[in-house]
Amino acid sequence: MPRFADFIGGSTPSQKLLEDYLKANPEWVRLEFKEAKQVPTHGLRKSIAALASTSGGDLFIGVKDDGGIEGCSFDPAALSGALEQKGAPVRDDVWTNLVQVVGDPKQILLAHGSRVYWLEVPEYGWVVAALNDDGTLSLYDRPGANSKELVGLAAVDFFNRPNRARLLRKVYEEAVEIDRVYQPVFQGEGYVNENTVAALTRLVSSKEWDRFTKRADRAWVQSDQYLGLFLRLPASYVAWAKYGGGGKIVYRQQQSEMQQTKNAMADALKRIRTELEREGILPKS
Repeated sequence: MPRFADFIGGSTPSQKLLEDYLKANPEWVRLEFKEAKQVPTHGLRKSIAALASTSGGDLFIGVKDDGGIEGCSFDPAALSGALEQKGAPVRDDVWTNLVQVVGDPKQILLAHGSRVYWLEVPEYGWVVAALNDDGTLSLYDRPGANSKELVGLAAVDFFNRPNRARLLRKVYEEAVEIDRVYQPVFQGEGYVNENTVAALTRLVSSKEWDRFTKRADRAWVQSDQYLGLFLRLPASYVAWAKYGGGGKIVYRQQQSEMQQTKNAMADALKRIRTELEREGILPKS
């Protein structure tokens, strides 16, 4: 099933293109319809949470379950208000602001004056939760044409299930942590101490990192301008650390190499962040 953006191929979304798309594509894992005279607050939230936490998809508001186009008349501000999920419990392990997940909803104007809202939901880099009427948060899966609330061990398994987006975000966060550890590496005479070497080795040797870099379809990781740089750091640091009491020439060489590496790391982090923001895996900074 193609995504709507691929189906229209860069054309401006219109009622005719939407009608053609809906005739060929019923609701399924990556496609959701919402018939709405007013903002379908909870149903909308759980659908976005389910799509974003799994493989992403398209959500159309103003379309009946059978694909018939009805449209809706509420304004974008009302929709954004529901998506913000104000009052959601603050957590650092799930995402609750759905505006940051889907961005600005696109409007497809209809002949009779109403509109259909089109939400492009990315496969997000966080587990996304929906706010319930009682102020609690729930997780949702998308195994078919409906979003399914998860409870008990099913919720635990879902929360721990990796996907490409979450893994990419994890790698980025580890790269940021490596950069943070790197900042104080210049010791008294300019060489790296054993604690810094151990911290870097631990970070780059993590299971998440290993799983990520061994995937054949991630050859770009081995590029000098990306994460391949980080993967070589521990060996370099160990070599520098062993200089110990070397002369001033050695220190000068170390400092020059380390400064070059630091600059390259900053550039790599910027490139990685830009890619993840473009894919919707991280919110725009």
